[in-house]
Parts: sequence; C-alpha cells; structure tokens
Amino acid sequence: MVYQSISCNSILESADFGMIRIFIHGLTNQTDSLVAAKLGVDGIGFILDETDERYIEYTLAMNIIEQLPPMTTIFLQPDRLELPWLREMVTKLKIHNLIVPVSQYSNEIQTLGARIILTGIADRLLEFASLTSRRHSMIPIDMLFSMFRDMDKSSKQAWQKVNQEHHLLIPCDVAPDELPEVLSNFKPGGLYFEGGTESHTGLQDFPLIQAYIQTVHSVVERV
Repeated sequence: MVYQSISCNSILESADFGMIRIFIHGLTNQTDSLVAAKLGVDGIGFILDETDERYIEYTLAMNIIEQLPPMTTIFLQPDRLELPWLREMVTKLKIHNLIVPVSQYSNEIQTLGARIILTGIADRLLEFASLTSRRHSMIPIDMLFSMFRDMDKSSKQAWQKVNQEHHLLIPCDVAPDELPEVLSNFKPGGLYFEGGTESHTGLQDFPLIQAYIQTVHSVVERV
C-alpha cells in the first residue's frame, strides 16, 4: 500500500509571521483529535500506512475529519510520487497540498492541481526557494529542530531569511522548556510533531500539548 499521510488544518492559507502554529501528526482516534483541536492545535494528521504503528483505516480518518472544525485544508504526503495515483487521490480526496521531497520535485507534479510543499535539508531548500516564492508558502524542513542552536551565524541568518519569506514548518524534538532559547532567535511558521506529544504510542498527552501551546504563546508575546 502506498504510504499516505493526511493532515487537516485551517490556517496555511493565511500564514502570519507573528504567529507559530502547532501541527500534530499520527493521531489514532477521534477523542484525541477532537481534544487536540479544542486545545488549540492548528494541524492534525493521520497515517494510513498499514505498516506504521500509528496506522488508522481510511474510513476512520475521514470520519474524524468530518468532526473537526470547518474550513480545513487536506494534505497528502506519499512515499512514492506516482503521478496517476496522485492525480486520482487529489481528485477523490479534494487534496489542496502535496508534501514533496525536494529531491523528487518535477514540473509534472505542478500539473496535479495542488500546492506543492517542499521538504528537504536547508542547503537543498535554498536551491529551490524560487520554486515556492508564492506569498504565504509554508515549507516543511526535514531537519531536527534542536540543530538550529548549533548553526553558525551566517547559517542562522540564511534560515531566518527563508523563514521570513516562506513561514517554515519544521519538526520539533525539544521539550517545552527548551523552546524559548531557540524561538527567541528563530521563529518558524509552525512546529511539527510526530510522536513528541504522546503519553504512549498513538495516545496523546494533553498536558504536554498544553505546555507546548502555552510556551509558544508566551514566546510570541515577548517578541
């Protein structure tokens, strides 16, 4: 089965550099999804790969999506860019965004009718920045969030420039109390979690989610 990852959120089209969104990927049940949305999580994702430990059935994912707040945007993140299959999914699932590795980008993908969101390491991203120059683009970066602290000054400035242009969505692997140090220098458009907000695999830790939300809000208010 082709790997599929559907995420729902309502704010990508109106990205605001003054805000930092929180996206949680790999939710496995309706309760966790609805509570996460109620707590203020901006993006919620579901994994439809049967080999993944956070797998849920397609029908369950769609049922959960129907219960989420309206005006949601649907994402698809395939592991193989098979254009006929992708075209069918974009049409049937009304996909608005495709998450595509920089290394697999092609002009043909642009013909599918969905926004292309590139994912890749920083230096590869800079090479392709012109491909995503549209206003309010958000680019997921396949890079550990904590590595930003180890970058030299010029690298940090390069990231900050791209962030200002594209409102980056990046993976977060640091604890809430470590966030202020990094966010004081680098404020992305969003933080992306897969497993980092769980009490057990597939089950969300709501106090931890609240801690991340409160930390992000406090950092934004001080900036």
